Amino acid sequence: MASASFHRATVFLLALAWASPVLAGDAPFGLRWGANVAELKIAGVGASGIKDDGILATVIAGTAPQAPADTAEVRLQVHRQYGLQRIVWRSRDLGADPAGALDSFHRRQDLLSREFGPPRSVEEDLPPGTQPFFPCLAQDGCASIVAVWRTGDVDVRLRLSGSADGRGWLETVYLGPDWNDVAQQIKGHR
Repeated sequence: MASASFHRATVFLLALAWASPVLAGDAPFGLRWGANVAELKIAGVGASGIKDDGILATVIAGTAPQAPADTAEVRLQVHRQYGLQRIVWRSRDLGADPAGALDSFHRRQDLLSREFGPPRSVEEDLPPGTQPFFPCLAQDGCASIVAVWRTGDVDVRLRLSGSADGRGWLETVYLGPDWNDVAQQIKGHR
């Protein structure tokens, strides 16, 4: 009788795992590092487009299952061998107010710090006094507002970005545990 209970419990757990292959919370937004494109769709990622170069598929989605309410876009990069290994989250437009954008950056930094611990580095190189805030963020070398976390398996980078027309947004890049191998393969095929 005990073996029948054990068998039913095992079948139940296997059925649960099979029905929800992307339940593991090891990647942001309720996704799983290593998931393929089909698993991402099963998990609830609504792809508005997929670009595939034969090595890496980039899934463009308006949101992901557990993405924040202020999500404008999520880009998921899926390697043909290693599966999901890079997630790029972008917030909605933060408007044209630099102080409000910096507050949004600090709130997001606090949220990520609760999940990943204190950042390894934080750079708040603000634009020089005469430079417009967001256009300066859009230029290489003018200003940089970035926080970086490194855990055993995942690297995370939060950046406040800007555009030449004076708008800002947040971007968070998550690199999965096999991203270095993926990057080497991409580099070798160029």
